[in-house]
Amino acid sequence: MARWEILCFALCSYLGVAWAATLGVVYTEGGFVEGESKRLGLFGDYIDIFRGIPFAAPPRRLEDPQPHPGWQGTLKAKEYQKRCLQPTLAQTAVRGSEDCLYLNIWIPQGRKQVSTNLPVMIWIYGGAFLFGGGQGANFLDNYLYDGEEIAVRGNVIVVNFNYRLGPLGFLSTGDANLPGNYGLKDQHMAIAWVKRNIRAFGGDPDNITIFGESAGAVSVSLQMLSPKNAGLFKRAISQSGVALCSWAIQKDPLSWAKKIGEKVGCRTDNTTALANCLRVSDPQALTSAYTLQLVNLPVPVVDTLALTPVVDGDFLPDMPENLFANAADIDYLAGVNNMDGHFFAGIDMPAVNRPLVRITADEVYNLVRGLTADRGERGAAETYNLYTQTWGDKPDQEVMKKTVVALATDYIFLIPTQWTLNMHVQHARTGKTYSYLFSQPSRMPVYPGWVGADHMDDLQYVFGKPFSTPLGYWPKYRTLSRAMIAYWTNFARTGDPNTGYSEVPVNWPAYSTDGGYYLEINSDLNKNSVKQNLRSREGYNNPQVSGENLIGLSRARRSHNAIFVNFDDKEIPNKPLDAAVQTWKKLCTNSVDKKVEEELRKLGVVYTEGGFVEGESKRLGLFGDYIDIFRGIPFAAPPRTLEDPQPHPGWQGTLKAKEYQKRCLQPTLAQTAVRGSEDCLYLNIWIPQGRKQVSTNLPVMIWIYGGAFLFGGGQGANFLDNYLYDGEEIAVRGNVIVVNFNYRLGPLGFLSTGDANLPGNYGLKDQHMAIAWVKRNIRAFGGDPDNITIFGESAGAVSVSLQMLSPKNAGLFKRAISQSGVALCSWAIQKDPLSWAKKIGEKVGCRTDNTTALANCLRVSDPQALTSAYTLQLVNLPVPVVHTLALTPVVDGDFLPDMPENLFANAADIDYLAGVNNMDGHFFAGIDMPAVNRPLVRITADEVYNLVRGLTADRGERGAAETYNLYTQTWGDKPDQEVMKKTVVALATDYIFLIPAQWTLNMHAQHARTGKTYNYLFSQHCRMPVYPQWIGADHADDLQYVFGKPFSTPLGYWPKHRRLSRAMIAYWTNFARTGDPNTGYSEVPVNWPAYTTDGGYYLEINSDLNKNSVKQNLRSQYVTYWNMVYQNLPVVANASQTLELLWS
Repeated sequence: MARWEILCFALCSYLGVAWAATLGVVYTEGGFVEGESKRLGLFGDYIDIFRGIPFAAPPRRLEDPQPHPGWQGTLKAKEYQKRCLQPTLAQTAVRGSEDCLYLNIWIPQGRKQVSTNLPVMIWIYGGAFLFGGGQGANFLDNYLYDGEEIAVRGNVIVVNFNYRLGPLGFLSTGDANLPGNYGLKDQHMAIAWVKRNIRAFGGDPDNITIFGESAGAVSVSLQMLSPKNAGLFKRAISQSGVALCSWAIQKDPLSWAKKIGEKVGCRTDNTTALANCLRVSDPQALTSAYTLQLVNLPVPVVDTLALTPVVDGDFLPDMPENLFANAADIDYLAGVNNMDGHFFAGIDMPAVNRPLVRITADEVYNLVRGLTADRGERGAAETYNLYTQTWGDKPDQEVMKKTVVALATDYIFLIPTQWTLNMHVQHARTGKTYSYLFSQPSRMPVYPGWVGADHMDDLQYVFGKPFSTPLGYWPKYRTLSRAMIAYWTNFARTGDPNTGYSEVPVNWPAYSTDGGYYLEINSDLNKNSVKQNLRSREGYNNPQVSGENLIGLSRARRSHNAIFVNFDDKEIPNKPLDAAVQTWKKLCTNSVDKKVEEELRKLGVVYTEGGFVEGESKRLGLFGDYIDIFRGIPFAAPPRTLEDPQPHPGWQGTLKAKEYQKRCLQPTLAQTAVRGSEDCLYLNIWIPQGRKQVSTNLPVMIWIYGGAFLFGGGQGANFLDNYLYDGEEIAVRGNVIVVNFNYRLGPLGFLSTGDANLPGNYGLKDQHMAIAWVKRNIRAFGGDPDNITIFGESAGAVSVSLQMLSPKNAGLFKRAISQSGVALCSWAIQKDPLSWAKKIGEKVGCRTDNTTALANCLRVSDPQALTSAYTLQLVNLPVPVVHTLALTPVVDGDFLPDMPENLFANAADIDYLAGVNNMDGHFFAGIDMPAVNRPLVRITADEVYNLVRGLTADRGERGAAETYNLYTQTWGDKPDQEVMKKTVVALATDYIFLIPAQWTLNMHAQHARTGKTYNYLFSQHCRMPVYPQWIGADHADDLQYVFGKPFSTPLGYWPKHRRLSRAMIAYWTNFARTGDPNTGYSEVPVNWPAYTTDGGYYLEINSDLNKNSVKQNLRSQYVTYWNMVYQNLPVVANASQTLELLWS
């Protein structure tokens, strides 16, 4: 082939790939739209841009927005549409259009295919509810809010839109005639349009973040609080503005409606007539009827912002501070610029920006008086004293001007933002909270050199201007912009600004009322940028004045928002909550009140759907916190033999839930008798309590025990009243609620005829019943029903995996952890249940020629006889022990409608953490080949080969030979006995646990939408003294560390074991709290990266956790063999036929 032909072929191939990575024409609810596909550099990826898509019909004046009727043909969405009607910046004319409800979309595309399931970020612009547009200001065709840099650098979809402003957007008569909030409703309409349509553009409609600045940030905050937005978006970012700002809500809208009505010639004595007249008035005249006074103001400029949202009884049914429960599940990031008030201070006191013009103390005092007018002279005096306390006798002009800016910043932005963050934290269920202070000095050359980050100074960095206009910025500005885009888009992706698509320079801890952490953001981001208690004294207390101290200064104009705390000494706390607590403690010093304080930290009697329950309140040490423990709460009625569980009918009076109930019927470990009870469906709950009050909205972890679906109980094995699955250590150390429960086992839990007569899976349905009970009732115990994690080990881990895959569990839990067991294990599903039902039927004297008769007979058989009818053979086995696990879940067409490998779409939104122990198969290998644990007994190559043959029987001699060759390839001619025995253990570990776990992780990652995936290998050496020293982590060895036994039984462990246990509890509970094992309540020793099919990252967990514990591609050679080579070998017999042959 000629050189030019090769070049042409390569170029065409490349262009073909590139062409495939563009959206082209997209179908929306209104019709087809075609945007612009833009290439990022000569050989770069593409970004699709759609400009000017209508999200609502052209609005009727002063009426709610309506859906767009749609269009014929294909809409060319390649140009921005006009802004909504608004005054020019000089307020001498009007620009824009009434037909303005359009949005714009930026979609970054992959290198070889179009993007799917990207997080979505919807921008809401600011401008005092008077100015602005979706695309922002324009200079040489470079729009401020162009979404390209955010989209490409953060791998997210960016949307912005127009909404109505000024009189047309926010005029209201304060009643039903002209309710107002039309601009907010436009925003809501745009968000809802994105929710319904964004999947067609490659976005994830279940992962939407709204973000905005100034009035846009207030809008974001109000959209969070409105009940109309339930479920529309997941996260929110407010930059320099919140719903609790003094200027966010207009409390007297009628007076402003009358003023504007008079200007356009309307009657104002009747709101019906006024509203009707305003609706038919000229829109440009209405827009011009209100102007923002910027010179010679009689009051501070912030108090002149008149056309803002209102409490309308519908979109905003109450004042914002009363609506935070609506944002309980929304992740929230909010902050301010460190001199946000400079712009406003410069209007109120122009001398601030004039170096040669002095300001006086009287002028500062007059500004303070204007801001605190409703508190009179005393309010002015106390506020002035606080802000001028460091001035001295002859304050420098720079100091005085900085004071004016600080006062304006605090009053207008910072104090209401801190209040909002506290309110969000206090009302949060699953929602996380983050706070920041942006402090990059302003680049405006006309400002004094001391000016920090002014209002809006953050926008250029969030929208990547140092990259799109590089000649105007130094490298340090690109460093800052890169970091802000990373934090913002990570937060949009995961709810955590630290984790996601982009690396960040420093970890940003979540905000809490106790910690008060915030990140100071500037071009010098480092570990010292993480700080606490932002300006904690300003706006809360005056440290030099005793008596009545005002909290919440910034809302002083809204008298009902003032909070007062009395102090009689100089020890004034930094935070309002501490202030209230300290005041209470000063008054409550007697023994009765102290007893009351103790009782406030206990749950006492709790009301559940079945009735009242009373547990045990246990104190942790002489002066420690409390933990409430409830044992033996019934989550279902006593079950009927071999029938689905039913709801419990409830009880009279108060149930004493202080003792564990019996396990479900099961054989003893020796299998010589039966123990337990049929009446066994009970659960147990551990709730850690706060230092000063009972806990609320805690994450919930529900444990499912293992035991081959034959043995076990919710509380686990017991030694000297120390139960293996006691949830106390996990609950207290991870600050989570722990639940465990019983479910039916063996024949009573999993017997099935394979048809509707005896469908089986009764044990799985018990588990489901327990999880659903927790979902419905856990809030009464202080838990968050929307943040439930199920976790389990061995058969319990398989159960966790199957519960994830069952369609019956949709929405019941959010996360799952499988320890040494998954749904794809060879022993997880019984494919021939009828044969085992017949065998057990024969043992209890039932007819077996008809499944109806067999099922009816089994249901009336003695439950203890049924339980005894199946035993697990553990010596002289004709096949590997794993093939003898017969009474397991089945595909019943209902709870499990298909084989597990076909159900992973049901787990697409569930975060999943799974792993194995590095010698998980040792226990089973020791049964199949007891010489493994006998140092003086040799094993032979023939014995190893026979074990391989037993495991691979369905692939015949070829399967056995290829498997044997792989596992013995390093033996050499005379292999050492330890090498041979380790090979047996590795083979058993791989076949029974590790290979199916890796397959499951890949399936989860491939099918995930929002669900994250994590993988581990536990490798702490076994502590069983009877085992050979080369044994690693045997099956179930991880349990003692997850359940904190090194802490509850300290004499039996070394410090290294406590270090390991602390780390595992931290990872597990962090994952339960946030979906990320690295972030949450507890610090962890090393960052654990998420698992992907490309990276294959896993964490090797042992007592020596460090950066080298993060590894890749766990036993990849063996995983590839089993999942690719072995699976493609011809099947010589199905599993059941093979077992029948072997058994015979």
